[in-house]
Order: sequence, then structure tokens, then C-alpha cells
Amino acid sequence: MPEIRGLSRPSGAHADLPEPLFRAIGQRGVVCIADTRRMTDAILARTDQWLGEPPPPPDQNGASAELLRRYLRCYGPSTQRAFAEWTLRSAADVRTTFEAIMSELVEIRVERTVELLLAADIDDLASPAEPTGVRLLPAHDPFLQQRDRHRLLPDSELRKRLWRPVGSPGLVLIDGQAKAIWSSHREGKTLRITVDPFGPLRKSERHAISDEADSIAPLRGADQSALTVNE
Repeated sequence: MPEIRGLSRPSGAHADLPEPLFRAIGQRGVVCIADTRRMTDAILARTDQWLGEPPPPPDQNGASAELLRRYLRCYGPSTQRAFAEWTLRSAADVRTTFEAIMSELVEIRVERTVELLLAADIDDLASPAEPTGVRLLPAHDPFLQQRDRHRLLPDSELRKRLWRPVGSPGLVLIDGQAKAIWSSHREGKTLRITVDPFGPLRKSERHAISDEADSIAPLRGADQSALTVNE
């Protein structure tokens, strides 16, 4: 295999490496993240070149099982079909992985479907903490990678606005609820953020969004933010 350099994590319309491929090569252990200074992007290198010697061969079945555990911990309860879509793997391959950890899972009825959840997570989900505050989630945030999008945004038109084929915006969460989409661009040392609400925003919510925008401006190389809310 030739050296792998300059492959960037998905970021906007010009992503070089699909997210499912990142997960696939992670299970094989053939590459590692060599540089994270590009924040949401990452530079990859061949593991044997970066470490100076080849690592022990990974347990492929064990890696697949651990990926499923982490998926369910993040997105569960879920289904085999949703996991297959998330990983872009075949239904037969996914079925084998689920069967490998079936003793760790429990069935949960969600709306009209029966879904699977890690038994170890039942207590945490039975009495979850109430989300508070404002978050400006960027496009491709792990929260937005969940496959059951209709639960996050029941309105199909809003889903089209958030999940686009290219150039998807970010999502504004207020107290855990999807309230708007947002986008940004930098002008000099100012990060200009545009928010398109799904409905009316209270004055306190606008102030909270502005405060959150100020907090992320330095992460985008800006000294300040300028907020525009489209009504």
C-alpha cells in the first residue's frame, strides 16, 4: 500500500474521504491520525510508517463488534438496517455482527418498531438528564449522523433544509430541541453567522445564540462574531 497522506475528514461539499470509509479503515488498523491541527480535518498516515513498525493484526470480528457497541451507545436504540446504512455494509455482514453481541442487547419498542439497545445503557436512558443551553452543531457533527432523522426533525421539508446532498448547514439546538439551521463564513477577523429559524425565537434565545457564536469564533480563527437571524 502506498503512503496515505493528505486525506481529510469530511468537511462540507469538498470532503475527500467518506465517513463510512473512515470507520472501515479504523477497524483494519492500517492508518492512524497523524495531525489534528486542522481541527475538523485530519491528516492520516499508514500505521506502520507512523509507528515505525507494523502493529499487531487487529481482530476484525472484535473490531466490528466494538464499533456496533459504540454506535448503539451513541445512537441507540437502533436497528440492523440503520447500522447497515451508517456503515454502508451489507445486511448479511451487519447481521453477523449483531449476532456476535446479541447477549448484550435488549429489545425496546420505539413507536411501531422493535429496536435494539445495549442492556448496560437502560438505566441511563430510563432517567436521562434534561439538555439545557444552546449549541451550534456543525455539519457532519456526530449528532447529525444518526439515521433516524425523522425523530430529530419530523417535518420532511425541514429535513431537506438540514441534510443536503452538498453544502449542508449546521443545526441550532436549544435545550435539546432543533430550532434552526446556521451557516458561517469569515471576513477578516470576523466570523459572520447566519441563522434561519424553524419558527419564532425568543429574545433570550437570540442572546444565547449570540453568546455561543462568540465562543466558537476563536475556533474558526476569528476575533469576534456577527450574528444575523433571518425571520
